[in-house]
Order: sequence, then structure tokens, then C-alpha cells
Amino acid sequence: MTECHGFDRVIFLIKAKALVVTATALLLMSGVAQAEVPIPGTAPLPAVQTPAPPQSQTQNKADDAVNLVLQIFVDGIEMQEFIEGQQQNGKYYLPLGDLSHLLDFPITVNGEKKTAEGWFIDEKNKISLTEKTAEVRGEKTQILPGMILPEENEIFVETGLLSKWLPLDFSVDLHRMVLSITAHATLPYQAAAWRQKLHEKFEQQQQLKKTAEDVNLKKLKTPYSGFEWPSADLTLSPSYQRGNRGIHTDYSIQAAGDFGYLTGRLHASGNLNDQYLSDLRASFGRDDYERKLLGPLHASSFSFGDINAATLEQGVTSGQGRGFIMTNRALDRPDKFDITRFIGDAKPGWDVELYRNDALLAFQTVGSNGRYEFNEIPVLFGDNIFRLVFYGPQGQREEIFKTVNADSTLLKKGDFTYNLSADQKSQSLFGVSDNSTRDTGSLRTVGEVEYGLSKWITTTLG
Repeated sequence: MTECHGFDRVIFLIKAKALVVTATALLLMSGVAQAEVPIPGTAPLPAVQTPAPPQSQTQNKADDAVNLVLQIFVDGIEMQEFIEGQQQNGKYYLPLGDLSHLLDFPITVNGEKKTAEGWFIDEKNKISLTEKTAEVRGEKTQILPGMILPEENEIFVETGLLSKWLPLDFSVDLHRMVLSITAHATLPYQAAAWRQKLHEKFEQQQQLKKTAEDVNLKKLKTPYSGFEWPSADLTLSPSYQRGNRGIHTDYSIQAAGDFGYLTGRLHASGNLNDQYLSDLRASFGRDDYERKLLGPLHASSFSFGDINAATLEQGVTSGQGRGFIMTNRALDRPDKFDITRFIGDAKPGWDVELYRNDALLAFQTVGSNGRYEFNEIPVLFGDNIFRLVFYGPQGQREEIFKTVNADSTLLKKGDFTYNLSADQKSQSLFGVSDNSTRDTGSLRTVGEVEYGLSKWITTTLG
């Protein structure tokens, strides 16, 4: 029994000593112990060293501020430059001189005298800064303690105060070490980049003109064929109708291809459920920029079937009908001196926008007849680059370009042109989409001839 009790005491002493050693180690590791206390029977533990802060955040002993090396993003665009800011008392400070140099602001900073002079974005936006006052765009404000941190060659200004002076917002992300700047005005370097882009575009246009004048471009002939499989575009538009409790599907088909050495175009639309055909149109014809069609007539274009009647310079607008049209006018000239039009087939329900030199002129939604029509569109002097943009209900997008030159309506001396059409008004080739009006089916003939008397005078008879 005695030996057993002695053995128990030995085990108890060993466990007690182990607990003392473990508790001491835990105190040293958690930093609770403030001084080294020698433990009998144990070796002294090595001192725990705290790692130094990263180089991007170093302690400034002079003013107790933390230096921050920040990567810059302006309006979400990453810049190549970095800037050294400061953090103190929960506020961020940026160097006015370095920031002005980065954004191309002509502001001169004198760190020794603790002053700054200059302007930003516009010469009217003057800024003058001293240690106690600031004058920005004619308004004076008092500099309170903590707003600026003057140094030997720089003045650090609190970001909130900078946002009041400049059309800029600042945001600092310490995790990424990023300074985000949001500009509420066009910055000088942004304006310079935009001008450079315009200059490059102008030089490219001049080079293209020079190339066209100096180089004889090889023409690629694409002859018409007797028959080719048409390219077709089928659009299905299903919709659920609560009243009929069913899904109704509208469709539209546009197809084009060569047939009998002519270009054939077909448009059809309707409803699959009701087996209803709401519109069916077709036309056939040819175009030739060299005006070698129809033998001695030297036509540049002719078409028959469902057509748009010719227009007159005096103001008669065209209309749809069943007949034919032919002309020897240049294919890229406007219908009138300063006005043109854009008419064609498109998918019902699509939106169409018309641009001239990237400026929006008009827009419309294609109706059930599958037609878009822009009439009386002004043409400026010089090159007019028109662009038709088609938007589908599911995000589809298509574009058509056409260049029109206003001075091409003036004919050269001795040139002769004609534009003729004859059709049955408001009737279609298959009689599906005919409009019932008083004049439906009546014959409509339109003719116009032009002759160039001189370089600056063109006579017209219609």
C-alpha cells in the first residue's frame, strides 16, 4: 500500500510539473507574459521576434504617419504610374505636386515655403495654397490643422479636401494598395488622347484618298449565275396568348440568290398556328456600277416585281407597287441634291436605327409588313457614311453601310441620266399584301431625265 501511495505521488508530481511547463509556454506564445520568469528545471525559451511591416507601409517617425505606395486607376483604367500617399488618424493624404504632374495640372508646389500655385483643366480654375489659407476658383478657405502635411519638397493634402478643390473623387483600397480616381471632367491627358485619335483617323482617310488616286485597284468581277441556292434567314417569334390559352408562333423569311442570271429577293411572313400568310413579296433585277445593263440604255440598275416607284427631284415621293423600274444614275448618288431615302425589307418586330457619320438620325420598329422606310433624310456636303443598324428581340444585331456624296448629284458637262418606273399602285406580285384603297391597281408612271449644262448647272425634267 505504501509503495502504491508513493508511486501515486510520483505520478502527481510529474503531472504537476508538466502542467507548469505547458502553462508557461502558452503564456509566452500568446504575449501575455511581459517578462521572462525563470522556471526551475526548465531551459529559457528563445525571444519571439515580431516581423517587420512590408515596404509599402513603413512607419514615419517624424509625424507618426504611414507611407503608402499606391497603384493608380483613373476612371477604372490602370495607369503605369504609382503614387506615394500617407495615412494618419484614419485619413488619407496625397502629394499635391506628384498628383498634378500625373494628371497634367500645371500646379507648382514649394515644400519649403509650404505654398502651391497654378491651375487645373482650364486656365480659369486657378488654385493658390499657403500654410493657412487656400484660394480655389476665387473662393477662399481656411486651412485647419490636419488638412495638410507639409514636407521638405511636397505638400500632402487630405483626400476629402482635394475632392472639394478638384473635380475628382478618391478611394483607397489598402488590401490591394490601389488608389482609384473618378474624374467628373475631361482630364488634359484624356483630351489629348481623344485629339490624337481624331488625328490618326484623319491621316488614315487622307492616306486612303491618296491610295485611291495613285493606285489602280483591281476590280473583282462577280458574274450572275443561272441558279444558286439562295441564302435564307428564318425568324420564329413564339408568344403565349392568355385568351386563347396557347402558344402562337409568328414567322418571317427573307431569302436572296441568283435565278436566271438575275438577283431574286423574297420576303414572306405570317403565323404558323393559323397557317396565315400575311405578306409575300418578290423582286428580280441586276445592278452594275459600270452602267452596262440593257444594251444601249446603259442602265446601272433595273428591277421588276414588287418595287418602289421612282421619285422626282421636284418632290414626288415613291410608293410600293407591282411593276418595273430602271435607271442609269450612279448607284451611290442621293435621290435629290441634299436628300436621300432608305427603304427595304427587315424582320417584323426588329428595331432599326439610321446613323449618318455616327450621329443618330432616326429610328423605327419594323411592322408586320416587314418594311422599313426612312424618307427625306438630309445629306451634307461631302462624304456621308450612312449606317443602318438592326436589333432583334433576342439581342441580334445587323448593320448595312452606304456612302453618299452630295456633290455627286451635279452632273458633269454633257452627262445624261434617266430614272423611269411604271407600276400598279398598292398591289403586290402575288396579291397577298395588297392595300384596299380607291387608287389600288391604277397605273402609275414616273419619269425623270437630267442633263449637265456645265460644271455647276444641271437641268432636270420630270
